[in-house]
Amino acid sequence: MADAEVKSVHVYLLRLAKALKDLQIRIQTSSLKERKEVIENVIFVVGNPESGNIKISSKAFNLLNNSWASAPNSEKLYLDIIQNVELNQNNIVLASIIVKRLSSTNDELLKSYLDKLVDGFTKNFISCKVRPSPNIVMACYPLLHQVNNELFKRIVLPALQKAMLRNPEIILECVGLVISGINLDLGEYAMEIGKSLVVQLHSKDDNARREAADTCKRLANKINDPKALEELLKKTFDVFHGSDGKLTVIDHKMSVLQGAGNFSFNSLTGENLQKLIVIAADHFIKVLGVEVHEKTLCHALEMLSLWTSKLYNEVPKKIIDSLKASVLVPDLLKSVEKAVSQPTIIVSVTEGLCAALMLLKLGPIYQDKDPNFQIMWNAILDMEKQVFVSEKYLATCSEDSLVYVMQLCEILLVQYPEKVVKAARPLYRAILHSSTFSSTSVRRKCLLILRRITGSLSGTSIARSILKELQFFLESNKVTLKMEKEDSKENDNNTCISPHALIECITTLCSSSGLTSEDVHLMAIEALLPAHHPSVIKLVPNLWVKIIKHYNCKPKDLVAQRATHFRQALVESYTATPVST
Repeated sequence: MADAEVKSVHVYLLRLAKALKDLQIRIQTSSLKERKEVIENVIFVVGNPESGNIKISSKAFNLLNNSWASAPNSEKLYLDIIQNVELNQNNIVLASIIVKRLSSTNDELLKSYLDKLVDGFTKNFISCKVRPSPNIVMACYPLLHQVNNELFKRIVLPALQKAMLRNPEIILECVGLVISGINLDLGEYAMEIGKSLVVQLHSKDDNARREAADTCKRLANKINDPKALEELLKKTFDVFHGSDGKLTVIDHKMSVLQGAGNFSFNSLTGENLQKLIVIAADHFIKVLGVEVHEKTLCHALEMLSLWTSKLYNEVPKKIIDSLKASVLVPDLLKSVEKAVSQPTIIVSVTEGLCAALMLLKLGPIYQDKDPNFQIMWNAILDMEKQVFVSEKYLATCSEDSLVYVMQLCEILLVQYPEKVVKAARPLYRAILHSSTFSSTSVRRKCLLILRRITGSLSGTSIARSILKELQFFLESNKVTLKMEKEDSKENDNNTCISPHALIECITTLCSSSGLTSEDVHLMAIEALLPAHHPSVIKLVPNLWVKIIKHYNCKPKDLVAQRATHFRQALVESYTATPVST
């Protein structure tokens, strides 16, 4: 925790402790006015959670618990005063903390206040005109956990529906958080909530689309009814095919598909889930049959894979037959051939990249039966031409394309290592380029994929190879380190890497856990030089030590045991090179 954050925690807790001490002294006073004043002071302190800090929340709850234990029936006094003042976000947060205590100590007392508290929550957090803070909404989860079907149907659901109609851009994030905080099976209300969400999946507002897709995931997680999910899928794909008007913007189409994919994060199990996967796959395969834009096709297949990854048996014959019946594969192979023949036309290469990704994902079904699949492998594995990972392509392609490059590298390194074992360096450089890209949003997506790679079965070996390549990457005259510009709009071909981006890349490469002692030592040796790059040292001088401690290893012991390796890396084999910072 940073020094400033530690100071903030201490200041907050001191304020709360002072308020509680005052409460303990004056709680038995005969003056209702004095009681009200001191409790309102506690409300003010507790009702302002500091940045969702878990440590603060835990200590604050412990302080309050101790206070209530020393003053019998004080919880009732708090709730009486909260109930008799105008409810706002601060006292709803405090009420939620009291609810957390009463849910395990005095459930009967809690019931008599629950109705008004839930109503107060909806008015202050859902039916509001200003976007509520996510941290404060989550601070109210103890209250939301107590919402039963009757309260949800009577108070919460109508508020959610009205808010999504009136102020979707403001309230969608809160809707998702509220759904996550409710401990109910929401299958009964799936369509009532889902219809409003699906509309927002093709909103003109970028944030609204993103938050609607996220809320689809949260809603699915609360549904155990296969029929409800089937209806949601049908509604979503109807919208994709034009039931609300023809979708002409690619981003809108992709967002609708994202929503359909996110419904895979449901609570179904067993045969119910397997049957629903076939239904979902049928919807996606119809999209693959009518869609012509490669980027949309690739996204559709990616969303389909969210569903099919949950199959615990062989791929159902119905899915295989549907894919075989489509003319998808020949068209995709043509896109790959076009990319090979037009390597200088960025649009053609990007279309070919998306097509290659789709073919790789379809590979287990097709490649043994279709000899034309070799066209794709020739294009991907030709590391002299490097069609999809060349420096020129990486420097000029769109930001979204870098995410597809990362997906390609992931599939090749993790699923087909035997095919790239002798020609993996271009893939490592493509990974480093994408994972240190200047745009924060793109880099975050790429780092998520990098984390999956390092967490795979052969992830440690891949991570060591990438760390080794990182040395050459940083020594390149084209790489100049500069301070980061958040989502920079400048197209500097990413020749400038921010120190923060470099640190994120190194820590992600070293993020795996449960490694053998031998792997820990080898990772530490490869991470030594990158972690001591001048630009890294300026920001995090002890990064390497932090990495070693993450591996539950003592730096002093490690150096003693591997002295020969460190001597070779730092003295015998080390070549000094100029570094630009």
